[in-house]
Amino acid sequence: MNVRAYCRSQYITRNDERSSYSFRMHDDMGETIAHGATYCTMSEREQAIQEVLNLAAVAPVVYLGSIVSVEVNMP
Repeated sequence: MNVRAYCRSQYITRNDERSSYSFRMHDDMGETIAHGATYCTMSEREQAIQEVLNLAAVAPVVYLGSIVSVEVNMP
């Protein structure tokens, strides 16, 4: 839901070194909520960002449950 809520064309892009391009999406508090892979070209990174912008608003949201482990005693 955070990706859907904050999906806009405001990304942090990085060029770590030659042929190493990436991006991060952040919320209004500056927390990273999503990131892309490392791409070989700047155009591949820009295409990935555009795909996120196009798909996030219509992608289904699937709840995967809590990340907290609960132990259940079975009789």
